[in-house]
Amino acid sequence: MHLPLKLSPHIRNIKRLFLGPGTLQSTAREVEVLCAEERGEFIPATYLDGQLDKVTAAARGTDLTAQLSHLKNRNIVHAPTIAYHIDNAVLLNGSVYSGRMRHFLYPKLAKPEATVPAHMNKAALASTMLGVEYFGHWLKDDCTQYLLAEEHGALSVPPLHTPPHRSLYERYFSQKWRPVSQARIDHLIIYQDFSQNSHKRRRYQLLTSRIRSHLIPKSPALVYLKRGMTGVARLVANEDEIIKALLKKGFIVVDIASDSLEIIITSLMDAKIVVTMEGSHFWHCWFSPENRSGVITLQPPDRFTSVAKGWLDAVSAQFGLVVGEKREGATWFSISDILKTIDLMASGLARSRDQ
Repeated sequence: MHLPLKLSPHIRNIKRLFLGPGTLQSTAREVEVLCAEERGEFIPATYLDGQLDKVTAAARGTDLTAQLSHLKNRNIVHAPTIAYHIDNAVLLNGSVYSGRMRHFLYPKLAKPEATVPAHMNKAALASTMLGVEYFGHWLKDDCTQYLLAEEHGALSVPPLHTPPHRSLYERYFSQKWRPVSQARIDHLIIYQDFSQNSHKRRRYQLLTSRIRSHLIPKSPALVYLKRGMTGVARLVANEDEIIKALLKKGFIVVDIASDSLEIIITSLMDAKIVVTMEGSHFWHCWFSPENRSGVITLQPPDRFTSVAKGWLDAVSAQFGLVVGEKREGATWFSISDILKTIDLMASGLARSRDQ
């Protein structure tokens, strides 16, 4: 006979008090390595001299030193992809409990929901803590992890936000996300799947091929991806002037706020260079490795991030950046710096295609 689910946190805390905290490694009855540790090289980032001197702080929840190291280090160690097999797990209020272990899925304690707990003999967790909060991480992390989980029964939790494009992506990927708030799982698989190793790269390619089976690329070479007021506000002070300069250079404008998902994806799929404000919206790019594409991110100086560089490296695309200046709640960017960075990236992409 099982105790009520609501007691799981208290039971775990009592065990933790006397025996110490539990980890995935110590709790798992089986640790299955799906992809061993790998070593590789970063693709050099594209940026002008002096850009990094403008950076004052990293994005919330990240470390500036680590973000900058992604740009400067050439060698990378990809952590293994691991499946932890957990017995007698309980999903409750945004966390998974088993024994002395608590595995967080929400950044803070979720409010209890008055739902009937599900019972599952076996399931595998498709959701991640970042994916629950951020659409870009759901798209690139959770949807790839779903490919690991689906053969065991993909388990997901309700997202903190439901973006308008999510249901269409589920259809393109042939994935059925049916969130559960409370559950008792006899055998739960929890993954370590954060690295951009060869196993993850194959899954990116699979999702890209599924999208391409639904959509035909429009194939513009140069795209400015306009973020507008979507997501967390990151306003570009001189965006009209930037767009005017880019249109003269042959760019087209794709607007996240007003264009359909089909237009957004098909305009980006085979683009050679995409210029856009940093943010999860440019994860709509589904590049094929053979295309040798690149993204130039416009970076506010006080929320610098290079988190997308690992994914771009995984699909053989270049990561570039231009750092702006804060002006009255928005960020101003040098048009001259943007145009020079575009030329620098175009030269690098041309060389990589010739190799």
